[in-house]
Amino acid sequence: EQTLPHRAAGTPSDDAPSDELPYRCQIRRFLEQIWVEKATIALVLVYMLLVLIDLVIEDVAAWSTFFLYTDFTFLCVFVAEHSIRFYAYGLPYLRFVMNVFDAVVVF
Repeated sequence: EQTLPHRAAGTPSDDAPSDELPYRCQIRRFLEQIWVEKATIALVLVYMLLVLIDLVIEDVAAWSTFFLYTDFTFLCVFVAEHSIRFYAYGLPYLRFVMNVFDAVVVF
């Protein structure tokens, strides 16, 4: 089980809230594992590829239906990711501009 040697960009370090919620530390450790970071990046790249394909493909009913459900699935995954990260890191998570930008794009 490999973890990042440093905190991932945009994750608070010593700013952890003093009122620890249940499992907050365990979730932070989980999110900071290298494979979780790589899986998140892979999901974003796959979603980007699907959006590009959708832009290229003309109105094909089967693709439109597939893309609609796939798009909704990715939205749910990204909302869950931000919710989990916000729970794990608390308000300090929003101190990083890229986290706020990413959340605005997702929501």
